[in-house]
Amino acid sequence: MSSRYCSVCGKDISHRHHNAIYCEDCAKIQEIIIKKNFANQITDGYYGSFCTACGEVLTLENTTTSLAKRSDRRCRYCHNLYRRKWKREKRLELIEVFGGKCKCGFSDWRALQIDHINGDGVKDLERFGGNRDVFYNYLLKMDPDERSNSYQLLCANCNWIKRYENEEHGGYKKEYFQELAERYD
Repeated sequence: MSSRYCSVCGKDISHRHHNAIYCEDCAKIQEIIIKKNFANQITDGYYGSFCTACGEVLTLENTTTSLAKRSDRRCRYCHNLYRRKWKREKRLELIEVFGGKCKCGFSDWRALQIDHINGDGVKDLERFGGNRDVFYNYLLKMDPDERSNSYQLLCANCNWIKRYENEEHGGYKKEYFQELAERYD
């Protein structure tokens, strides 16, 4: 484990979450500073306005600065509902672009998955920073021929069978799974 240090006081924070930049003490101080900044923004008109979706008054408890500053100001609850709906619509659009069903004929969208034909999904995950929204937009804008050469739509069963047969399952070898299967047969 590499050593990491608090950006304020210099204490070792290698035991904290990998995204942490402050020790516990400095994190509490930073949280107080952030809350004071939020309180100052109430006078700037961000808070005290209304959610454009439900009409609830925006407060420190039900929104964030980034949500309150948007032109379509929303409380956290309405924003989360909007994001879930948007993600589902993008996913359904992508499934439709891929033909709407697996090669085995299965077509229930809840169990359809985008599969990397060459098994290099980890590279894409790293390239898009784990952000599925960016990945979906990339696939939708991609040239159809390139998309069909790199990705396919599979049901969950076909995808896992492919992963097993091509040994795309995180380092385990076929022998390990065969041993498990024999043990439980």
